[in-house]
Amino acid sequence: MFALYEAMQGIRDFIAAGGPVLYAVAGLTFVMWTLVFERVWYFRFGLPADVGAMLCAWEARPERRSWPRTRCAARCCRGWACASAATSR
Repeated sequence: MFALYEAMQGIRDFIAAGGPVLYAVAGLTFVMWTLVFERVWYFRFGLPADVGAMLCAWEARPERRSWPRTRCAARCCRGWACASAATSR
């Protein structure tokens, strides 16, 4: 219990020495980690659903062999469809 008290006292002394700037740094650090975890959450749970929906919409297109379709696929998918097609073969 005494070690915890000493650690808290050290943190209080550090914050007192740094002044109000450390409160701003702590707030920005919290915001940064919130954004990092949000991106991890999206890449883990949101992105696969978004990619799947995009590919389903793309495959539902009736026209498949024209030059504009090829250009649009290159812009929209950025190689994802090509990479998934190459891995599924």
